[in-house]
Amino acid sequence: MANKLFNTERLTVRLMQISDTIPLYKMDRDKEVVKFLQEPVESKEETVEFIKQTMDEYENVGFSRFTIEHRKTGDILGWVGFREMNDIPELGKSYIDFGCRLNRNYWGFGFAYEATLACLAYGKDILKIKKAHAVIHEENRNSLRLIARLPLKAGKDVTVNGANHKVFIWDGK
Repeated sequence: MANKLFNTERLTVRLMQISDTIPLYKMDRDKEVVKFLQEPVESKEETVEFIKQTMDEYENVGFSRFTIEHRKTGDILGWVGFREMNDIPELGKSYIDFGCRLNRNYWGFGFAYEATLACLAYGKDILKIKKAHAVIHEENRNSLRLIARLPLKAGKDVTVNGANHKVFIWDGK
């Protein structure tokens, strides 16, 4: 397994690579997957650019979004991880965002919980991240249900692109 970071019972989480383009492109083309996030990607080149940015982030800051792979089938389920951001002034000049995105075919099986819980442990124990934020559209019930199960605390709501978002804070514990 190239660039493996950690395993869970059912998943391998590893560094992104260009060969992840097709499954990540298909995931980000699904309007239901990106409903609360963005418009679906228009081209594979956009996905390649995202992967390259992610690879650069890992090289430059030591963390990024990571590919989630099913251990038995090798299928790419999506991504999980951290990202340095500066797009929400209320969260400071720079903050660490924590997020997860799964292909819709893998929703409802506990994969997001398994990946996010393990990634937070990796963030604490290996990456030594002290604080991260999860910013979730207030109507994104699936993500809000997931976040309620994780060790994050509610912060102050923010407005992003005209929509209310819930902010959750992980204090590195």
